[in-house]
Amino acid sequence: VLACLKGDCKTGAKIVDLAQKGDDLIEESCSKIFKGKPIEKGIAFPTCLSINNCVGHFSPLLGETLSLEQGDLVKIDLGVHIDG
Repeated sequence: VLACLKGDCKTGAKIVDLAQKGDDLIEESCSKIFKGKPIEKGIAFPTCLSINNCVGHFSPLLGETLSLEQGDLVKIDLGVHIDG
């Protein structure tokens, strides 16, 4: 998920779309790897993209229009749990 998001962090990319894609990829990946097993799995911490001077844990609300600009520093945080 991190590798995919890293590749999508380009000028003009909407932060809310990147965060949603991260959450979707977590759910998709967990369901493929642990399919058919009756265990809890998925998002433990939502995908957060903190830009420049934002220290951490920025998770945009749906409808926010913030986009990446040339030269932005992007920090990506996310968490996954498998069986708690």
